[in-house]
Amino acid sequence: MWGKRATVKISEFFKGKSILETLSSSMFGKFRDVLHKLFEGNTPENYQLPKVIVIGNESTGKSSLLENITKCNVFPRDHKLCTKCPIHLKLSTGKPKYFIKYFGDNDEEFVINIQNKNDIYKEVQNIFNKYPVDGISDKEIIVNITDENVPNFEFFDLPGIRSYPPELAEKTMEISKKYLQDKNSIVICVVPSTTTRLTSCQSIALILENNMRQNCILALTMADRLQPENVEDLLISRIIGTSDEIKDLGFAGYVAIVNRTHTDGKSLDENDNAEECWFNSNIFDGIPTEYLQHMNTIKENITISKLLSKMDNLYNKFIHQE
Repeated sequence: MWGKRATVKISEFFKGKSILETLSSSMFGKFRDVLHKLFEGNTPENYQLPKVIVIGNESTGKSSLLENITKCNVFPRDHKLCTKCPIHLKLSTGKPKYFIKYFGDNDEEFVINIQNKNDIYKEVQNIFNKYPVDGISDKEIIVNITDENVPNFEFFDLPGIRSYPPELAEKTMEISKKYLQDKNSIVICVVPSTTTRLTSCQSIALILENNMRQNCILALTMADRLQPENVEDLLISRIIGTSDEIKDLGFAGYVAIVNRTHTDGKSLDENDNAEECWFNSNIFDGIPTEYLQHMNTIKENITISKLLSKMDNLYNKFIHQE
């Protein structure tokens, strides 16, 4: 019933299907561990492994997706509170230590030491609240999480690309352009499944402009918001590659996702199961006969689990090429 709020469930850090779990046994994970041991945690710049950059237009589900990828509840996702500056999540192995670093108007550096990592989300929200309502900054909030059995990774959640007012549209575009300059990156471009034409997405245009298509995975979020009559055109044809929009993009992968909602009625690991149930009930149950031949392709391009596999493939490709 509308107006009834779900009970908020606390998510345990790293519990569920995450990039950390996926890469721990992969070739990339083993290679990363060798580098870490070889250089005792201080890997030289010319041996740095790819970072993950998440970009998209405003309110496309970027922060929710990155939370889902990492299973780290640190990215504010309130529908009234946009990502006001780049959030740089740095994970590393060691004795438990958590702190946030950010910068004031005069480049003054502030550090917040945190005892319980479950408090990180609230602290990042508090920093956001210091910005003007419509304020956007290019100064990073750096969230450092050092913990046992946590591998070394870096993730960037960028402010959503705005359409107006003009000064914020330009600023958010420039921030995304800046991060796309780093070719040593894996890019997740987030677009709602409900988007009727991909040609309307400034984020896709930026990726093409910066020649990052081979490093990019298109994540079609909010699949659960599609009307049944739109599933074929806006979801299935895109993830199996028959859509005319997809043929010209040449991205490294396409995957449909159902993230949890802003109300946090489910924990992150509970949402993994709920996502699979949604696709089973709404895609595979009663699948049209003409799409039975595409069943395996569809399965390879849905859920957070398959997105993580595609990211792993890009990491492995990087190792082979570099």
